[in-house]
Amino acid sequence: MLHRIISYTLAGLVEHQLDGRAWVQGYRFRRLPGEYIRGQAGCISVVNHEHQEILVADAAFKRLHGFYIAHEFGHVVDFRSQHALTLSFHTSIGSDLENGIPAAGYWLSHNGESNLGEATADAFGLWIMMTYEDYRPIFAGTPLDTRFTDIVDEIEESLDSLATP
Repeated sequence: MLHRIISYTLAGLVEHQLDGRAWVQGYRFRRLPGEYIRGQAGCISVVNHEHQEILVADAAFKRLHGFYIAHEFGHVVDFRSQHALTLSFHTSIGSDLENGIPAAGYWLSHNGESNLGEATADAFGLWIMMTYEDYRPIFAGTPLDTRFTDIVDEIEESLDSLATP
């Protein structure tokens, strides 16, 4: 599963004229035993930019076909773009940038409901995972009006903007 998600991420970035390997170079995965990451309440995956490490608990491989792994790659690309991915994505969908509130219908999880960076990483994860036919990550708080295809279209446009000099 991990190999497939990495492959889809690199190939997807290349499709948008981005050197996928350069964008994620240096980051490594560390699998932690157990369902959750210790010291991170309810967290099954997290990226540590300082150490260039993506920590994943066992649950990250079990839930939503590995969505959380793709989500963490979204954080890596956003960090490496100096948050230009988040700015482009949320500007294009009409999010409230001043208050950090994503536009209605463009967030997937409770974390993304009130955090632009989390909503962007969710959008990136959705974009990668939509390579599975009819894939829709449904969280406990995913709104009924979530615009899955619109989210993917907008994150792709935002990725294109990163490739533009």
